[in-house]
Amino acid sequence: MTSEPIQLRLLLTEDLPQALALQARCYAPHLRDGPLAFQSRLVLGPDTCWAAWQGAELVGYLLAHPWRSMSPPAVDTVLEAIPGPGPQIHYIHDLSVASAARGTGLATRLVTCALESARAQGLAASELVAVQGARGFWERRGYALTEVTPELSRKLASYGTDARYLSRAL
Repeated sequence: MTSEPIQLRLLLTEDLPQALALQARCYAPHLRDGPLAFQSRLVLGPDTCWAAWQGAELVGYLLAHPWRSMSPPAVDTVLEAIPGPGPQIHYIHDLSVASAARGTGLATRLVTCALESARAQGLAASELVAVQGARGFWERRGYALTEVTPELSRKLASYGTDARYLSRAL
């Protein structure tokens, strides 16, 4: 990682190759999205997906979009529209930070930008599936465990044994 400052901006379609490469370094294979699934989330949330650049290197991103509450989309599925009916929430699908940028506060900066964007859209809550031991990170940012239905519990199993559904008000 260079000594250049980290700059945040919206995540764009042209960032996809670097974002997929970073995702591959951060997530287990069963938690990765292919190019079409990743891009479909960008289309649904063009104002809530954020990128962190240090020079020419993507060092972090947050992929989020409006969605229906308590209904996380499956990993690596192409999303065409927000399902209805039901309350819409801000769904955080993926947060990836390069190992060299961890511990710098970058993840918190990305989350803050995404939550501010969601509030500006009039969304009142944010939900996510915490994986790979990230529950504590999210709880420190105001998220709390959410009671899940048996159906949602079965869906969470596909994310791994440590997957937990969390939510917070915006």
